[in-house]
Formats: sequence, structure tokens, C-alpha cells
Amino acid sequence: MGKIKFYTALIAARIIYLGIKLLNKSAGTSFVGMTVLKICPDFLGYCSKYIKKKNITVTGTNGKTTTAGLAAHILKTASQSVINNVKGANMLTGIANVFALNLRPLRRFDYSVIECDEAYLTKLYDYIKSDYLIVTNLFRDQLDRYGELDTTAKLIKDAIKKNPDLKLILNADDPLVADFGSLAEHVYYGLENSADYTAEVKVYDDYSELKVTHCAETFDFKISLQGRYNAYNALAAIAFAFENGLSQQEIQKAFDTYKSIFGRTEKRIINGHPAVIQLIKNPAGASEVLKTVDLNSNIVIAINDNFADGRDVSWLWDAEFERIKDARKLVVTSGTRAGDMAVRLKYAGIPPEKIIIEPSIRKAVEIAAKACNNDKITILPSYTVLLKLQQLKG
Repeated sequence: MGKIKFYTALIAARIIYLGIKLLNKSAGTSFVGMTVLKICPDFLGYCSKYIKKKNITVTGTNGKTTTAGLAAHILKTASQSVINNVKGANMLTGIANVFALNLRPLRRFDYSVIECDEAYLTKLYDYIKSDYLIVTNLFRDQLDRYGELDTTAKLIKDAIKKNPDLKLILNADDPLVADFGSLAEHVYYGLENSADYTAEVKVYDDYSELKVTHCAETFDFKISLQGRYNAYNALAAIAFAFENGLSQQEIQKAFDTYKSIFGRTEKRIINGHPAVIQLIKNPAGASEVLKTVDLNSNIVIAINDNFADGRDVSWLWDAEFERIKDARKLVVTSGTRAGDMAVRLKYAGIPPEKIIIEPSIRKAVEIAAKACNNDKITILPSYTVLLKLQQLKG
């Protein structure tokens, strides 16, 4: 009976997804998964049988999507077949969604690389045992959802304990993450502390260079991602790749063809203008993104307070928006908390006459585009705004 439900769920997933695409209603990153889990509650347990080699999971407050995307791309470039929730839907419904739309009854994959929300990791491990867990960092993200960091850390610890053979790849520069090393076999990576994988980083406008030291050898890498935070993501992926026997040449080949993932320093043409889209969702991550903003661009900051964004937006006052106080052109605030964002920017030192409040993200981007000549637009959205940006035309 269980297998019948599983195959029924797979068929239902295809039909539903086709309907979503025909109606052009949404990206469908979770609805299909929600349906297949209702049809077959053990759906993810059956999915694990379709992975031939290893299951890799990635969790943490920031950098999950980019780190998982880099690891998956390295494997794919090395001619491995991979399932990856590339769009970042990382709760059980989103994970079920990506399996449902990629599995075939007679097709198996070499690897799964799945990013998972910190609070859902222990639930995921009830169905899929992981061979590797990469933990990026733990910041004070969305405390209204998960409580203090000790609570989040405990959820991850409980998940680790469910996998006795799990190998951890941990950020040595984050004390809470480094502490997980006492629970299982592990390696550390870091930019500040001596670790199994240590990197010296140079960050430029459009790329970064990493000089990685491992086992007394040095390896040079270049990747088309900017920002120190992305250097951590790249280093985590490098550590994973080396741990799985890939060479410096294979990793760099993947970096050479890597394209930014949905909303993570994503470059698009919107309303005829080049746009850079960078997700912001908490003070630590937003502050790192703000370091990279082109102050000559027209800037749109769009913040929603839906559940997936986090209801509490007090984090806006902890993020370093002062870094863009010298923005030379227009700053448009948008989303359900457009007014709050405008107030924050005023106190950050941006003259009120440069700030426009437009709750509609579509209209906000149109305003920024009309104000452009040949300039680019920088868009800093929260998560649910990011989903709406998918629907905007080039």
C-alpha cells in the first residue's frame, strides 16, 4: 500500500505542476510538496531509496542556498547526477516538492544536496539519513519563529544525534557551530580561526579570490561572487568537495561556470535595466550585503512581514543601513513594511527627499527603472518579495 501511495503521489505531482504552469499562478515551490505529503506521509522516506551514493544537507541561518548550490554544481560539473532544492524552499513541503518533480520510477541519482531550515532538520532526518551536514552559521534570525539561538542550536544537535554515521563540515568562526564538533566526526573551515580548511580572501567588485590551506598545501580559487559572506559559502563548498575526493581543478572548473542562485547576488534584466537582486532577512546577513551595494545605482528595499519572512522586523534597526547613507540616487522602499523601512533609512542618514515609499513591488521597480538612464537597479528584498520578483518581466 505504501508504494502505491508513493507512485500515486508522483503522478499527482506531475499533474498539479502542469496545472500551475498552465495557469501561471506561482512558482510551485511548496504546493506540490504539500500535496504529495498528504497523499503519502512517508514520501521522503521512499525518496531516499533513489539516491545511489550520498545525501548531503546544509543548514544554518545564512548562506544555505548558495552553499548547497555551489556543492551541487561542483558535483554536477564532475559528471554526477544531483537533486538540489535550488530555489531554496527548505521546509519539508519544499524538499518534498523538489523530489516529486525530479524522480522517475526507474531513475536514480548519485547525490542529493538539500538545504534545510534549521527547525525542520530533525524532522527531515526522520525520513532521510544524511552522510554529510554542512552548518554555515547561527545568527539571531527570526527570533519570533524559533526563539533564542540556544533553542536553534538544540534543534540541530537533536538532528545530528539521529545520524550516528554523519560527518559534519562546520564553520570554525562561529562558536555555536564549532561546538557541534563534539557530537560527530567533523572538519572545520574558517577565515579567522585555524581550521582543517583555512582561507585568505580578497574581495573585489565582481569576484573573490580564496587562498585555501589544507593539510599544509595551498590552493588558489577564483569565484564570481562578491562579499566576505560568500567567501564563507565558497569555502564550505570547497571543504565538502575536497572531503569527497574532488581536485582543485575540478572545483575551479565548477566555479568558472557557476551562476548565482535565485536572489543571491542574482543578476537579471528587469524593465529593460540591469538589476542585482540580493536577499536580506536578518541583521548579520543584511549588513554583509549592504557592504556590496553600488551607491551609484537606484536602490529598491522591499520588506514583507509574512511568516516566511519573519513577523518581527525589529532586525531592521540592527542591520547597518548606515552603509548606504551616501546613496547618490533614488531609494524606494516597498513591501508591507515600506513605511518602517523608510523611517529606518531616515535615521540611517539618507535625506528624506531621496526616499520614495511605494508598497507595490512592481510599481517600486518601475519607479526605479524610470529614474534610470543606463544605470543599474539594486533590489534588496525579503523572502516573499523575492518570490514576487520572479514574475517581473525583463
